[in-house]
Amino acid sequence: RWFLRTSIILFMNKIDLFAAKLPKVPLDRYFSDYTGGSDISKAAKYILWRFTQTNRARLHIYPQLVFAAVKETILQNALKDS
Repeated sequence: RWFLRTSIILFMNKIDLFAAKLPKVPLDRYFSDYTGGSDISKAAKYILWRFTQTNRARLHIYPQLVFAAVKETILQNALKDS
């Protein structure tokens, strides 16, 4: 009950590794309705869309595409701004 109205920071971490794997392991293998091929931008937007579909409480979601090395900096900035 404490987190019922809490905003969510969605870190899509290691996006650089995801981009490298996407051509080898197509996303449509796991999500038949995905049609973006190996375009990393379309794949990330699709995953964000899937995540927001489960957001029944309509919480604020702050998505961040993160390369492995910069996650800590983004987290600190987001917490400072809230």
